[in-house]
Amino acid sequence: MDFQNIEKLPSPPGVAVKLLELFGVPEVCLDDLNKVISADTTLTARIIKYANSPVYARRHNANSLNQAITMLGANGVKIIALTFSLIDAKSTNESKSFDFDNFWAASLATAVAAKKIYGDSGNNPDTGFLTGMMLNVGQLALYCNATEQYTEAMGDRFVYDLELIKIEKDVFQQDRYSLGAEVLRAWHFPEQTVQALKHYSDSNNQNTFDNQAISLASKMAYVILSESPAYEFVETITADLAVLLGISVDETEHFFSVAMQEYSEIASILSYECPERKSLKEIELEAKVKMLEMSMDLHVTNAQVTKENDELKDIAFVDPLTQLGNRRNYDSTASTELARCGRLKRSFGLLVLDIDHFKHVNDSLGHAAGDEVLKGVAKKVLSSLRSYDQVFRYGGEEFAVILPEVESGLSEKIAERLRAAIESSEFNYAGEKISVTISIGGYVCHETDILELDEIFQHADEALYEAKRSGRNRCIVLSEQKQDKPTPANPVSAITGTPPMSPDQHASPR
Repeated sequence: MDFQNIEKLPSPPGVAVKLLELFGVPEVCLDDLNKVISADTTLTARIIKYANSPVYARRHNANSLNQAITMLGANGVKIIALTFSLIDAKSTNESKSFDFDNFWAASLATAVAAKKIYGDSGNNPDTGFLTGMMLNVGQLALYCNATEQYTEAMGDRFVYDLELIKIEKDVFQQDRYSLGAEVLRAWHFPEQTVQALKHYSDSNNQNTFDNQAISLASKMAYVILSESPAYEFVETITADLAVLLGISVDETEHFFSVAMQEYSEIASILSYECPERKSLKEIELEAKVKMLEMSMDLHVTNAQVTKENDELKDIAFVDPLTQLGNRRNYDSTASTELARCGRLKRSFGLLVLDIDHFKHVNDSLGHAAGDEVLKGVAKKVLSSLRSYDQVFRYGGEEFAVILPEVESGLSEKIAERLRAAIESSEFNYAGEKISVTISIGGYVCHETDILELDEIFQHADEALYEAKRSGRNRCIVLSEQKQDKPTPANPVSAITGTPPMSPDQHASPR
């Protein structure tokens, strides 16, 4: 397909066009940037929300666009504003066969993964983000130009299915990346990004860092979004990531967790449906279980497969580092316990714990030290709970505690006991004594409340965010007051903990 014949290219919205003009200005004036973004109220709100997201976990929130620009930096704001703006662009094509939300979700996941790979390897993370974000724009051009033909070729595949790349070449004799480079040039994108796509389509450049990084980011996006990636695919990504970044296979777990967190935060801002946040190990185990199920008739007897599946499923419900129940275990157990409390007209409490400044522990002492802290915190929390309370490693440095049949006052005492227990503990690694604190958010649902588990978690997570925003090392527990009618009353909260620490204290690896 000749690019010159394409007549239905998607066009970037006006705000995106103006932002692209600013990419050509080396020292862009912040006032000019503010003026362009503030013309779009939705975009402005998203930028401020992004600056305040837990990804950055800043001590003070941005209350205005000016403050958000200052926090994120001019180049960072240009890139994320351009991303949000392009995602809102609507196609003039009325066909609904191409899921634009899925397309941009995959682009965003690729961008976040590329940003992390570039940053961890000492390269410019903004370059990685922008290249990853626009990597598949040629696919968009193919669809908009030959909608019926592309729809037929795509079949029932997801728009981010990697098999589509080969299909496109067979059907259109066109490489989406070289076409994408032409699209970006027509949109007046920075020449660096145009060349990145052009080189990506060149088979002679496959061994360069840029191509390896972007290829790996694209595969990571598929793993993030796919419900059931193949086991060999996940295993290969883990190995390739370790080689490219010069890290251990175990350290890829933390890498994936950080990338997944940032993707979830941005997807939430855009109101995209976020995939379940799973660790790379959990995804790999799930894929292995599925592989065993598919190979049952070929390799082993039914009895052997059943036994191996049961063992793998047990592993898949336990966090291998802390030996606590994992996210999947939490989802299952919490749903069952909430239903039980509902039937018996009993209260149900949930605490969400997060280790303060855990990234600093990893960065200053290494991930092995961070692992020891995670294991120590898990053990201390478990020993500080009632015998029928249950604690899970929800993901990364975050834990969830189920408190069945607990009243508000008791939940506050339990939360404060956990906070104090961690604050007074020391964890040892290679002769180094490490002290950390935790922030806790909680929510108590009484028997008169009609709430889903996701709503309860959201309330507890909001309380956790407020505990961190207001200084960390503190507990905030929200509750709905009992009442005769099923309509919830206004939430009340209890706040406990130490006063906010100084910035110097925050900088400590404690």
